[in-house]
Amino acid sequence: MYDYSNLKEKPNNTCIVCMSDKQKKIGIRGNREYFGSDKSVTPHCVTNVVECKNCGFVYINPTFEGIDDVESIYYSSIDLYVYNLKKSVEDMFQKRVDIISQHASGKYGLDVGPGKGEFLNQLSKNGYTAEGIEPSANFCEFASKTFKLKMHNLTLDNFITENKYDFISSLHSLEHMNNPHLFFNSAHSLLNEDGILYIEVPNTNAAIVRIIEFIFKIIGLGWSSRLCPLHQPFHKHGYNLKSLSYILKVNNFELINTFTLTGTDRGYTEYFGLKDIISRLKYLITEFIEIFGQKECLVVVAKRKTVI
Repeated sequence: MYDYSNLKEKPNNTCIVCMSDKQKKIGIRGNREYFGSDKSVTPHCVTNVVECKNCGFVYINPTFEGIDDVESIYYSSIDLYVYNLKKSVEDMFQKRVDIISQHASGKYGLDVGPGKGEFLNQLSKNGYTAEGIEPSANFCEFASKTFKLKMHNLTLDNFITENKYDFISSLHSLEHMNNPHLFFNSAHSLLNEDGILYIEVPNTNAAIVRIIEFIFKIIGLGWSSRLCPLHQPFHKHGYNLKSLSYILKVNNFELINTFTLTGTDRGYTEYFGLKDIISRLKYLITEFIEIFGQKECLVVVAKRKTVI
């Protein structure tokens, strides 16, 4: 499905969040370093998962030329990019709408990286007027036709408008951006004076992630569960509260609320036989562990600060 033959390693020594070159290795990850991987996939590509010693941002070193092309196959396919949910899509996204409604002063907003538009559609059902900023032309077309949404086929830093927005949301998109400062700078200029930013990302400090990583270590695999740069869902960047707080502050945002949400309501792929039993077991274990530690999805709500 994915062609790894054109990937070329290149050094990746600088953190894109704080620009520090101080990093520590926390594991390895590749296109085979996960349970159930296809061992016949060639070539075998593997990299180091590292953590910035300054801000806590997690990334890969080396990275690969051509890695974005592999990732784009998944994030432009209507058939591949689907929610395999244990619970309903509406319930999952309604939680996020309710959080925004608690903090935003109005109902005019932008959603960055909306995919096929399910969250934008839920906003619309709640009386919001929100537009989508989506780099995939396929997803823009799907969202426009299926949900009658207003979509812009570009990235936020290339979006030109005279409008100002009450909120800008980004759900599980920031971890795919190679220059996140462009996103925050653009968001700051597009928000009203009292506008808010809602960010949700996979949490590299989630309890289940750290436990799985510990298990990998003690059984001698050395895999890091914090990133998956070469298989779905293609996360080559990872955030925690420390790194998100850092990038918000340097881009003139004030953190006003933060918490974690369960990842189980985003779904796990349905399998058959033994794989299905393992998948269901993972679901139950994750829900149990999340009672005692940080959950899989990190949410921050930040307010735009006026630059003097």
